[in-house]
Amino acid sequence: MLVVSHVDNGINIDNMLEQIGLDEQNSLLMFAANNAIRRMESYIPRSNGHYDIKTGQHIPGGMLRENVEPPYMEGDKCVIEYTQPYARYQYYGKLMVMDNGKGAYHDPKTGAFWSDKGKKKHLTDIDLHHSIGGPYWDKAMLTAEGEEYIRELQDFVDKRLNNESK
Repeated sequence: MLVVSHVDNGINIDNMLEQIGLDEQNSLLMFAANNAIRRMESYIPRSNGHYDIKTGQHIPGGMLRENVEPPYMEGDKCVIEYTQPYARYQYYGKLMVMDNGKGAYHDPKTGAFWSDKGKKKHLTDIDLHHSIGGPYWDKAMLTAEGEEYIRELQDFVDKRLNNESK
């Protein structure tokens, strides 16, 4: 599981929050989070899938993108939560291995790594490689689309302010 607190991802929207007043602040944060989820989708790692050795089946890629919870408020922050067990190491872009000294299991035929379920794991310095997307997808999205993202947030605020003045 990975929790991304959107407001802490390098964009300061405090001035927008001040413009719309307390009643609308959660609405802005929820809009920002939903917009971020939509925009981050193309930056989240995805493969064409892999062959599951245990079941003998092809597992389609994209499960991480499909397993994001609806954003929710936690104090004064809006939280985005990816629920796949491997979300954390995908976000950091580093291989995680078990603490038992064995490392991770590896199938050289498929290139797949895996660890025993429920075992404590730690990050290594081994980079993960993906056919689509990569680590720190929130920051990658903001780097590529930050200006447009901020414009959409400001448009949201402006619409709310225009509705109040009518």
